[in-house]
Amino acid sequence: MRIFLLLLMLCGFQVFAERLPSVTDLTGTLTTEEQSALNQQLQTLEQQNHFQVAVLVTPTTGGKNIKLAASQRYGVYHWKPVGEKRYGEGILILVVWPEGLASMKIGHGLEQMLPPEQAAQIVRYHMQPEFEKNNLFAGLTGGIESIAQFTHIKANLSPLDAFSQSSVC
Repeated sequence: MRIFLLLLMLCGFQVFAERLPSVTDLTGTLTTEEQSALNQQLQTLEQQNHFQVAVLVTPTTGGKNIKLAASQRYGVYHWKPVGEKRYGEGILILVVWPEGLASMKIGHGLEQMLPPEQAAQIVRYHMQPEFEKNNLFAGLTGGIESIAQFTHIKANLSPLDAFSQSSVC
């Protein structure tokens, strides 16, 4: 009986270990072309920066605060290790549509690269303005581009590099 339960548990973990799609639109708002473009953008980001971003567009949070809902849904995603064997290097962008509410859950392995405060600013200044214009795709694209730019700069520019670049004539 114990062996059966152990095998059942191991099989169950294999089911959860499969990676979910990068873009999941439960509202049907994004066109196939838009989802493809976002998936390509996310794949490029993953290849360049070695972390994953997933987008979940949902019609409701089930009555929960959006930050709490993002934290709970983050755990559903299986973030495969990219590059070195590191876990917790994922970002979940949760959007409640058509309300236009958004939140980002940053994995613990990325919090130094993209602090939650910076993620909130990306949502506020690069995503919300497009959502207010009823443009989900543009808001997501802008948010993903901002994540890519911010993390690229942070990863490639140490304080010493910044000093040496500013002192070059």
